[in-house]
Amino acid sequence: MATIESIRNDMSDLISESEQSLKRVGTDTADRARTVSSNVGARLDSGKAQLQQFQKEAIDRARNAATVTTRYARERPMQTLGVVALVGIAIGLLLSRRT
Repeated sequence: MATIESIRNDMSDLISESEQSLKRVGTDTADRARTVSSNVGARLDSGKAQLQQFQKEAIDRARNAATVTTRYARERPMQTLGVVALVGIAIGLLLSRRT
């Protein structure tokens, strides 16, 4: 039959081992969390850089299109007026059919 002292010792050993295991798990989890956080941060930075590049390209294309359109309109004002009039008529016809 086990004595109270041996049960206390066994329980104390069990508690100590459990505490050490929990500390190891906590350390491993913290390290993994740091790694995951670092990986996520790197991916976010990469995505942000790609979006900034896309935005820059879109702005450049829009500016180029605006420049070309302005040049065309200044070089050919009557053709531009004709195209605008046709677009206006087409929109007017489409809207009148809806109502």
